[in-house]
Amino acid sequence: MLRDMDDSRLKGVTLIEILIVATIIAFLAMIALIFTGRTQIFKGRDARRKGDIKKIQVALEEFNSDANCYPAASVVTCGGNGLSPYMEKITCDPLTRTSYLYEPESSSCPRWYTITAQLENEDEPFVAGSPNVPNQ
Repeated sequence: MLRDMDDSRLKGVTLIEILIVATIIAFLAMIALIFTGRTQIFKGRDARRKGDIKKIQVALEEFNSDANCYPAASVVTCGGNGLSPYMEKITCDPLTRTSYLYEPESSSCPRWYTITAQLENEDEPFVAGSPNVPNQ
C-alpha cells in the first residue's frame, strides 16, 4: 500500500513535455511577430508615400503661384530637381525607387494635375491632386 502512494506522487509533467510545449509556443509567437511586423512595414512605407505626395503637392502649388501653371510631367521625376527651389530633390517611391504617377492637364500651361501612388496595405491607390482638378 505504501508503494501505491509513492507512484501517485510521481505522476506529473516531465521536463521533456515542458520543453516541447515551450518550443511550440515560441514557434507560434515567432510566426505571429513575422506577420505583424510585415504589416507594419507596409503601413510605414504607405505613410511615407502619402507624406511624399503631400510635399510634392506643396512644391507644385508654390510653382503654380509663381508661373501661373503647373509643370510638365517630364519635370516631376524621381530624384530630379525640376521643382527647385520649391523642392530640392523630388522624392521616389520607397520600395520601387520610381516616380509617383504625375499627370498634369494636357496643355502648354496645365491648370490642374493628379499624383497617384499604389499603396501596399490598401487595395485602392492613393490619389491626390490640385484643388481645381475636374471630376473624372
